[in-house]
Amino acid sequence: MKKIGNWLSNILLIVVILISISYIFNLYQIRQKPDQIPSTFGFIPLTVLSGSMSPTIETGDMIVVRNKADDLQVGDIVTYRVGNSLVTHRVMEIIMDNGNVAYITQGDANNTTDGNPITKDQIVGEYQFRIPFAGYVIANLRGWLGTVLVIVLLTIMAMTKILKVSKTQLSKADGSNQ
Repeated sequence: MKKIGNWLSNILLIVVILISISYIFNLYQIRQKPDQIPSTFGFIPLTVLSGSMSPTIETGDMIVVRNKADDLQVGDIVTYRVGNSLVTHRVMEIIMDNGNVAYITQGDANNTTDGNPITKDQIVGEYQFRIPFAGYVIANLRGWLGTVLVIVLLTIMAMTKILKVSKTQLSKADGSNQ
């Protein structure tokens, strides 16, 4: 049981480190190019602000979309730009609009399709997966307070791991000296 606990704590530490690196990398991207949405290896984490895709995606979920999907099909979920906003809805129909491919979209919780067809230029990415309620957490970690909190948590986790390893090695050293 102790090995499973150690294994899980190692995995948790790795996940927290990867998320922290991604978070810091995204902050850097935002500062360098504030007009672009930051991504990590082509994946973009977003917080869902409305219930238009309920029950598939709920308000407060964090979704991850992959940059610029090329081969969209009816039924795929996409995130696209409308003015300064991002919308995540399902592709209901693929049409030709003035010789170009366009998409008719609709939220799962909505009764009608969205007003205008969506062009490929508007599409930010294709939905990959969601993490329930993580959007609330991410929203509260934005800014310097979140950065400091992430660094403090990483430091605590790393120090805990170092202390465990040190304790184990000291125990082995004491056992071999007797």
